[in-house]
Amino acid sequence: MSADLVLMRCEARNLKLTTKGCARLYEAAQNRTPDPWESTAPCKFCPIGAAHAGKTVPPMAKAVSDLRNVCPRCLRTGARLIKGHHCVSCYNRAREADVGRNRKGNRPALSDALHTEVLTVANGPDVVIQVSSKVATRVEAIMAMAKAANGPLAFGLAPLFAA
Repeated sequence: MSADLVLMRCEARNLKLTTKGCARLYEAAQNRTPDPWESTAPCKFCPIGAAHAGKTVPPMAKAVSDLRNVCPRCLRTGARLIKGHHCVSCYNRAREADVGRNRKGNRPALSDALHTEVLTVANGPDVVIQVSSKVATRVEAIMAMAKAANGPLAFGLAPLFAA
């Protein structure tokens, strides 16, 4: 059996393919950035595909790519995000909460959960107080800020009063 016909297991895509095929898929994902729901999306920042293609991938690139495709409210990955923020389901629930009633005419449960979060955010040398309104949890506020960030962040609770 030749070296070209050796099959490998791709866990990200749940398939078996040759190393040349893996490199070809990696190169295709580099030439045209796939949408999160496309089959080549996991190939974009795959270190194994990069190694087969003779390239290197920065270690943080995959983490940043994965974060961009997460809905901050429900934390589902790979979902289509409306305006880059909420998945379709969470967007619909937020609209119901804004209107004050759901399709059945009842008050949505999300209306009671939405509140404002105030966090201290350290972005490099800068430390600012960030206010996020209409969030269901503190995690949602943190995820939304992390998605918008260009670098590493650190979070803390904001002081209750300013001196």
